[in-house]
Amino acid sequence: MWYALKHKETGRFLGGTNFNYDGPEQILSEENFPPMLFDRKRLEHQLLYREIDPQEYDVVEVELQVKAVRQVEVTDTRSGETRSFGRTPHGRHI
Repeated sequence: MWYALKHKETGRFLGGTNFNYDGPEQILSEENFPPMLFDRKRLEHQLLYREIDPQEYDVVEVELQVKAVRQVEVTDTRSGETRSFGRTPHGRHI
């Protein structure tokens, strides 16, 4: 089972965290920037390490489906919402 963090206001997934500032700054995923996925074992640690605000993010169970080389779909199992993420053959995000 895989889990992702979904921003409550925008519905976008967490794509990463920038640690270059005073406190961690969360980066939301885009069509060309896939979400971070966590297994149950690492989820709690990542919430603490990235200083995720539970008022801003929901933990959602997701299904991961590989559609093609460099392209995946992530489905929120609760809402059924599916988003696609991928890269071009040159390694650039699409």
